Formats: sequence, structure tokens, C-alpha cells
Amino acid sequence: LILRKEMEQLATNITAMSISGTFFGSIYAAWSSPPVSSAGGFSSLRTSSNEFPQAFKIVGRSASVFALAGFTYTVGKVGCESFRDKEDPINGAVGGALTGFMLGLSKKRLDIAAAS
Repeated sequence: LILRKEMEQLATNITAMSISGTFFGSIYAAWSSPPVSSAGGFSSLRTSSNEFPQAFKIVGRSASVFALAGFTYTVGKVGCESFRDKEDPINGAVGGALTGFMLGLSKKRLDIAAAS
């Protein structure tokens, strides 16, 4: 049974990680996209407008991965805490290990997932 405190932790972590993912995804999208203006004039603006949805995709992917990482960490930490009936650093380590496992699987790298 998840209590009110655990639900608040979960909501706080998911919100914070979503905001962080949106921020870092925006930076990555800005750096990875080609410049909007070039020597081609107006014709180059037409082709660059097709890259705008791609930037949203990059930002959305980053935000969702960060949110999923926050969710996984919180569920691992709170689950370990309620299973062991103790509040100590081991709970955070279990949450971190599960997050590393999830991130390894999201990149399709079983070696990273297994190492965590």
C-alpha cells in the first residue's frame, strides 16, 4: 500500500525530472539542429521548418526518459524502504541501481543494464 508521503515523493520526482529533461532536451535540440538561416535565402527556411517537429521529438524523448528515470528511482527507493522498514542509504542505492538498469535497457545496451 503506497501512502501519501510516497505518492508526494513520486509526484515531486517525476515533475522535477520532466522539467530537467525538457531543459536538457531543449539544449540538445538547439545544438544538434542545423542553423535556420543560410546563404540559400528563403528556400532554406522551408527545409529548416521541417526540422521543427524533429526538435520537439528530441525534447519529448529527453523529458520522458528523465521522467521515467525519476519514477524508477522513486519506486525502487520507496519499495525498498517499505520492504525493509528502514530509512537508510541502501534504499537510495537500490533505487539508483534500478534506474541504471532502466537506462541501460532504454539504450538497448544489456552490458550497461547488467553492470548496474
